[in-house]
Amino acid sequence: MATGRHARTPHPTSIPTAHLVESDRPGSLRLTLHVRGPLTPGEVWERYADPSLWPVWGPYIRGVEGLGPRLHAGARGRVLGPLGVVADAVVSAVDEEARTWSWAARSGPFVLRLTHGVESTTLRDGAPGTLARLTVRGAPAIVLGYALPATLALTALVRRRIER
Repeated sequence: MATGRHARTPHPTSIPTAHLVESDRPGSLRLTLHVRGPLTPGEVWERYADPSLWPVWGPYIRGVEGLGPRLHAGARGRVLGPLGVVADAVVSAVDEEARTWSWAARSGPFVLRLTHGVESTTLRDGAPGTLARLTVRGAPAIVLGYALPATLALTALVRRRIER
């Protein structure tokens, strides 16, 4: 780590964690990311539940089509990514009370299965906050390639205020 006047030590609550394991399917990988931040679980959940907000916290999301004004099981639509990448999306489950939801995203021959969760946590400084959790399953190269953009998105999801 750099030292001196310009060095920054990240606050312990700001360090995302990841768990990478081989999936139960051959040729598949499962990655779980956890990111903590100061926003409330209700505020973070609403950012998931309203697909029109996804581009605000997802740096790689250009737009969302057809998933409705609010997530619900069975919703189908498209997520517009960078460089013309389009992923067909199908929401398989939404539990508003538990603040969890699952979906599949397909772009060409590649499919990712994603499960999201939001829960209350206490940050290291004792302040209340939110833990955002994402589990991604799919082809190893796709899962690993998605890890950094997903971490950046989760970080913005739990930390960045949205001006309306």
